[in-house]
Amino acid sequence: MKSKLCLFGCMLFCLSSIFAQSNVKDVKIYLSDGTTEEALMIPDEKYPWNDQKSISVFDESLRDAKKVKKKQKTKYKAKDIMGYEYDGRYFESKKVMVAGRGDHGSTLGSLPKYALIERLEEGNINVYKAYAYPPKIVSGITLQEVYDDIRSNPEYFLMKESDGKVKTMHAANLEKWIKDSELVSERYANGDYGNIKKKKGKKFGNFIKGQIDNEDPNMVIQIVSDYNEDMAN
Repeated sequence: MKSKLCLFGCMLFCLSSIFAQSNVKDVKIYLSDGTTEEALMIPDEKYPWNDQKSISVFDESLRDAKKVKKKQKTKYKAKDIMGYEYDGRYFESKKVMVAGRGDHGSTLGSLPKYALIERLEEGNINVYKAYAYPPKIVSGITLQEVYDDIRSNPEYFLMKESDGKVKTMHAANLEKWIKDSELVSERYANGDYGNIKKKKGKKFGNFIKGQIDNEDPNMVIQIVSDYNEDMAN
């Protein structure tokens, strides 16, 4: 029986090592001084919020190592770098406050703080995705349920390059931001994106409708994508 348990334990260790090695990413880090560095990183895909405050990278020579020690890693805090990228995904350092999830989530704090958040769209308007930070103690629910909820409900942010201000998707006045694209603005006003059709001269009513529309991140991302494409032509 003991030999079987030992064998099972060895198999689990080998599988976990293989998984860790397969998840190693070649990462490029953009430092605040304008220079770049290349290293390796194992993204925390299970708990993605852990990579928002800082990332830990290690040297290429350790790619095939079964375990990389903490002292062999270099840590970069969100406030100290411009961003990083791997596999075509770009994470940018932005000062934001991530909203909590109901009674169980938590925030970055009472004031906005730097976080490494993923950029989903780039252009005249950028779209970013971030995750709330889980509380250390929960009541009436398991931590695993909290983690699942946070993973399934990321927070989205928008930034118009002309002013550089990052706003939550809910707070952005998308109708105003896209008005310099006649094509997309008209589609948006007509409700062609599945959004609520706007009425001429009803500024406040249209603003409220826009806030409702902003609850659908997939729709907003599509609008922004079309807007960026039109503005690039």
